[in-house]
Amino acid sequence: GRLVWCRTRMTVIHGSDGRQKQVVGIIIDIDEDKQAAVQMQKRAETDALTGLPNRGTVQQLIGSHLGHCGPDQRHAFLLIDIDNFKWVNDTFGHLYGDAVLSETVKKIQKLCRSDTLIGRLGGDEFVAFFPRLQSEEVLMHAVERLQSALVNTYTSGSHMVKTSVSMGISFYPRHGNTF
Repeated sequence: GRLVWCRTRMTVIHGSDGRQKQVVGIIIDIDEDKQAAVQMQKRAETDALTGLPNRGTVQQLIGSHLGHCGPDQRHAFLLIDIDNFKWVNDTFGHLYGDAVLSETVKKIQKLCRSDTLIGRLGGDEFVAFFPRLQSEEVLMHAVERLQSALVNTYTSGSHMVKTSVSMGISFYPRHGNTF
C-alpha cells in the first residue's frame, strides 16, 4: 500500500544456442537508506531551531530565482535584525532567547505573503525575500507592520529587556541582481 525505494540487479542467462533463456534478478529494499538521506539533506538545508531555510539554502534559492527571472521583474530583499537580542540571551538565558527567536519567526511568517521566502541567516538575523513585487508602497506597509509587531518587552523579576528590529531593504534590479 505504499511506495518504497528499491535497487534492482538483473542478468540475462543465455542458452547454448545463444538465445535469451531467462532473466534472474534481485530486488533490494533501500527505502530506509533513501529516507535517511532525505532527512540528512533536510537537516543540512534547514535551521534546527526555527525550521526555516538556513543561510546557504536561502542564498541558493534566491540566486536560482534571480537567475531565472527577467530584468523587468521586481523583487525585494528584506534583512531583519533583532535589536538588543544579546541582552535577552545574557539576561534570561539561551533557552529563553531561543523562544524569542521562535516567536519572532511566527510573527514574520504571519505578516508576510505566502510566497515570501523567509530564512535565518544566523544568530538574530533573518531575511524575507518578496518575489514579484507589485509596488514598493505595498512592501513599505508590510515593513511598518513588521516593525510594530516585532517590538517587545521581556521581563523576569526585576529584569526588563526591550527588543525591536532593524531592517534593511534592497530592490531587484535597482540595487543589484545577485544575492
